Amino acid sequence: AAAGNFGLIRLDREGTIDAEFAFTNTAGLNVENAVVLADGSVIPTWLQTNSNLIWSEAGRWSRTGERDLSYNGGWADNFGTNSQVTAMEKAPGTNGFVAAVRTEPVGTVGPRFTRLLVFDESGHGVGRLPESSEIEGTVHAIAFEAVSAETIASGGYDRILVGGDFTKVGETPAKNLASLTREGAVAWAFGTDAGPSGPVYAVEAQLDEKVLIGGAFTNVNGVEAVGMARIYGSSADGATRLFWADEEFRGFEKLGEV
Repeated sequence: AAAGNFGLIRLDREGTIDAEFAFTNTAGLNVENAVVLADGSVIPTWLQTNSNLIWSEAGRWSRTGERDLSYNGGWADNFGTNSQVTAMEKAPGTNGFVAAVRTEPVGTVGPRFTRLLVFDESGHGVGRLPESSEIEGTVHAIAFEAVSAETIASGGYDRILVGGDFTKVGETPAKNLASLTREGAVAWAFGTDAGPSGPVYAVEAQLDEKVLIGGAFTNVNGVEAVGMARIYGSSADGATRLFWADEEFRGFEKLGEV
């Protein structure tokens, strides 16, 4: 197939297009996010535009690339005009996924708000975090923390990590990085004058509960860390610590509430 005719492709182990995945779409489809479910089916989201609005749509394709026309992807723009899916990530231990949907005002100046939605192994919505945990700004990346021995043993998750370009979770100051419980409470976050100095575009939790972040920042808590840092996250006891590698190993510790 000619270059540019694919909105979503599957590659084999050699890096060539998998001909068995005959993704059917229209030319120019702008797929921004996708998750693969346990049965091999794929749920992508893509942007649609007109002269005034930009919004997301979602669909489901089988493992062979046939579109499931019965799938209702209306959740992608279910929160008003200019609703956009900004991040999706497979949730460990569930075969489902979590998606971030941002809504912004049209024609007026005002804040953007992001909601986190939870889906089951079939791609159907099973809940969302409460309005008290709405994020003021944009979520660009989602990851998961397992902090209890039982959860670690089962391969599940206790908390949802979000990174992006935001200032608050509910009424709690949270600068560009935060960890939320499954009920939507803030487990830890950086305050307004702390945290990454710019947007976070990638976040991943290590098995030891330390958290890797990458993005357009030059420092964390005023300490130089250009584009990448590792923090202790939930492995810290009463503190959030920054660690990164240079010719010498250096660290930073912030005591008190985070």
